[in-house]
Amino acid sequence: MAPWPERYTARTLSNVFLDRWRGRDAELGDNEAAKADYRAAAARGDRSVIPVWAGEAIDLITDLTPAVDVVTRIAGEAEEALLHVGANLREPPDSSPTAATIRHARSKAPGAMGS
Repeated sequence: MAPWPERYTARTLSNVFLDRWRGRDAELGDNEAAKADYRAAAARGDRSVIPVWAGEAIDLITDLTPAVDVVTRIAGEAEEALLHVGANLREPPDSSPTAATIRHARSKAPGAMGS
């Protein structure tokens, strides 16, 4: 197997194997037992040695926002966008099938009279 070309950088999340050998590439390159142990652990799917590839922008992540906050923000932004679009739509003529569909949908919406 050919070594990884040095001109291409790769970024992975930290793991036990990388932490143990960081800065000791030459020593690892000469250590057949360590390389065999790595191959065996990787073959077993041992997540403490398998590299988890990360993009170059991984360092831009500075906090972990709870999912509920992200979903709430996205839902609010979507609602604002839909309200903006809806305010700019013309109502179809009353006799059109589209108008009937809109009236039906509005009558079934939460908070509508009769729902």
